[in-house]
Amino acid sequence: MGARAFFSTLTNVNFDPERIIELSTQAADYKARLQQKVQAASLVNGIAIDELSPAAKFELPTTKEALLAFAPTAAVNRGHDSYMKM
Repeated sequence: MGARAFFSTLTNVNFDPERIIELSTQAADYKARLQQKVQAASLVNGIAIDELSPAAKFELPTTKEALLAFAPTAAVNRGHDSYMKM
């Protein structure tokens, strides 16, 4: 999934919003499964996880409308509203 998702999000070739939502949902599922495995492993090894990192707590929006509303906060150029005009 990784390479496919990376390519899908970094290019404008055949950009398909539904595909991006599908990949985002799949990534969220992978993250949830990994989180369960980490928590289970920590219990087996007697290691307490007091608090999850902000990245582990993050929940990506799952609808097209919510993703579009969220996108400006994740944009690489966020906060750079003015550029030198040539």
